[in-house]
Amino acid sequence: MPHVRDHSMRRGPAPTGALQLSTINAAAMGLAELSTPERCHSYTGAAYCNSCYQACPLKGQAIRMQPGRTLRGGNFRPVVNADYCTGCGLCEAACVLQGDAAITVRANHATRR
Repeated sequence: MPHVRDHSMRRGPAPTGALQLSTINAAAMGLAELSTPERCHSYTGAAYCNSCYQACPLKGQAIRMQPGRTLRGGNFRPVVNADYCTGCGLCEAACVLQGDAAITVRANHATRR
């Protein structure tokens, strides 16, 4: 049985109000990627999970769930569009896995945009 993170203390972007959703399109903090697909429930077929997609303020643009058989036996996988992803980190925070998330954000200085 997969371990699940406790999201009871999770909040929206920057509880201090430093990051407003109205300005998310102008942000360029980094880039999300499916860094460990072997841990992603949707990618492996362990379960259909779209928590990263649901958490994204730009869902359907910055991240989408792509249907199709994956190399690990799943039927869907999260796909990040670098043209829209701002690196806000909400997808990483929403990952239900215990420990490291399957989707992670690399800081903008570490990405090629």
